[in-house]
Amino acid sequence: MIAKLPLFSVLSMLALMVGPAYPGDQLEEARKYMQTGKPAEAGKILNAMVTANPDNLAARLERGTLHAWQGRHVEADQDFAYVLSREPSNLGALNGAGYNHAWAGKFSEAESRFKETLRIAPGQPDAEKGLAYVALWRGDYDTAITRFGALAGAKPSSAEYQVALGQAHYGAGRVSQARTHFQRALELDPARVEAKQGLASTRIKPAPKLSFTLLGGHTWLPGNEESTGIRWGEIGLQATPALRIFARYDNGLSQDNRSLATRGQDAPAYSAGGFLRYGNWGTQLEAGLRDIEAGSDQKIFGVEQLRFFPGDQNAKLGGRFYHNDDGKTEWMAYAGYGFPVNRQFRLEPVLFYSRNTSTDSTDIRLLLGGEYAFANGLKLGAGVAGGEVDGPGINGNVIDSYVSLRWPITSGVDALANLRREVVDSKGITVFAIGFQANF
Repeated sequence: MIAKLPLFSVLSMLALMVGPAYPGDQLEEARKYMQTGKPAEAGKILNAMVTANPDNLAARLERGTLHAWQGRHVEADQDFAYVLSREPSNLGALNGAGYNHAWAGKFSEAESRFKETLRIAPGQPDAEKGLAYVALWRGDYDTAITRFGALAGAKPSSAEYQVALGQAHYGAGRVSQARTHFQRALELDPARVEAKQGLASTRIKPAPKLSFTLLGGHTWLPGNEESTGIRWGEIGLQATPALRIFARYDNGLSQDNRSLATRGQDAPAYSAGGFLRYGNWGTQLEAGLRDIEAGSDQKIFGVEQLRFFPGDQNAKLGGRFYHNDDGKTEWMAYAGYGFPVNRQFRLEPVLFYSRNTSTDSTDIRLLLGGEYAFANGLKLGAGVAGGEVDGPGINGNVIDSYVSLRWPITSGVDALANLRREVVDSKGITVFAIGFQANF
């Protein structure tokens, strides 16, 4: 969540760059309205000033700052752009545009504006602070700690920087360090609300969050065989802010439950595991059984390593190992990279490589998956994988695709729908399921 700076802090920054407003002038009156929580009155004055003189850059800069703080990012960008078209090196407009982009979630654009300020004025403190906040708000906590640490070293009396350091350490899962910085902020400013809230969050152990997911549906198998029943089930527990544990049942909905069309049968998997987030890294471990109807059962072991990057990007590398009761094995390795195309749409290409020693076959697939998040909370996912299977009796192309839908019913319940189709060497399996996820 992006927490905006208090309006008075933004105005103080702006006043240093624009210059003081003199007693009795309209700019001073507008600032007083903003400082006393009357933005509408301030906006009327600033609009009148710009209407009377479109080239009044001070009024435009002040109005752009007000728009940005109100969340009217397009109007703010227009005001800052106008100022920069007249004065390309205007530090107030560059920094104002930087904060406006950051509050809108456009972190790359924000970073560019702050760096342009530093190119013109190396070491300019408000641009350095802007870059630090961009790192914090985009979840790059290690960079945020480095930047705010330097700022706090240059200004030890700043409670603001101590709060930011506390937030960054807390986001990285370092609760004790976060508590230290929040306490230091309160020593510097006992009335600092963000420091009190941050300190409280480090002392309260969050209640475990339980989730329950269940999807039932129908499977169409090769040879006109069909089956109906549970297709996915999961119980998850958020034991700590960093640790989630789960137990799940998968009968064909997951890309990890492979070779279903090749086998021409259901192959339900039962597993349990956990995911641990630590700093910019995350690790998931999983173990269980897969029930193969025409053959021996398999023991499942899985591991996935994730690295989180700024801008809501992440890389993953993982593998699954299957050990049959008869001693034969299968294994699969995969690597992928997820990234946002824009604020609503996210893509993730993943490359899979698997080997089955039972059939002496290999399977290579490249999956391109994506998800679009609508403003009303509905999420639509889709993906398609293409590749090749090479082995005795099975040699041909493979196409694996899915469509998923999630839409909120209440604050704690989402409805789910999922359709998956896998075709290998003209043999196909289709799985359709609907269900829900409840969070407690």
